[in-house]
Amino acid sequence: MKTTLKTKDNKQVLSLTILLLLTVNYIMSIFINQHMTDITAYDSLGFWLMVSNFTLMTLIVLGYKKHAHLKWIDLGLGKPKNWWQPILIFIGLYIAFQLFARYVSPEIVKLGERPNISHLMSLKGNLPGLVFALVIVWITAAFLEELIFRGFLLNAIDKLMGSTKWSMWASVVISSIIFGLIHAYQGITGILITGSIGFIFGVAFIMNGRRLWPLMLMHGIIDTISFISIYQM
Repeated sequence: MKTTLKTKDNKQVLSLTILLLLTVNYIMSIFINQHMTDITAYDSLGFWLMVSNFTLMTLIVLGYKKHAHLKWIDLGLGKPKNWWQPILIFIGLYIAFQLFARYVSPEIVKLGERPNISHLMSLKGNLPGLVFALVIVWITAAFLEELIFRGFLLNAIDKLMGSTKWSMWASVVISSIIFGLIHAYQGITGILITGSIGFIFGVAFIMNGRRLWPLMLMHGIIDTISFISIYQM
């Protein structure tokens, strides 16, 4: 009986943690979208709202980690079981992303306007701004987004749904939908594109034994290529 009550209590705390995480992100995103006009403007309100958003979400995840006595491996930061699996997963991610960018993304863009990336346009021909933006994006997007939305959220949803075989894949779908929605500032095409990428990353996360390293590397490379393309415009 005590075990049942403890399990129920843990699930309630986990549910509240997810709710708090998404609420904080939603509220902060409203203000970020209003004030973020230039990712390189480190003295702007929008930039510090973005930093505050990632800081708060990270603290929420770390707070639950401490409460539930989780290890870093439980958040996807465990040591690889072998040297070849992360390499194969990374190669698979690269191929999947190239196919997506070539065949799927263009079809999604036809559904509406191109994703709104106006806050990145200051990178055009701006080498110091590019370097600064790359440092920021590797920390916030490549590392923290993967930690929060794959390492924590996907696993949390799976746990709430009973950690079954079907719940594992349902959590991939649900977390990818949420991942797409948090990019709503990019418009409907941005939601669909980032949600689809989130699904690909979620599948890779499961196939890699719920370890994040190749996902973080691929996420950072994707953003780096995108930023350099804008810089070269």
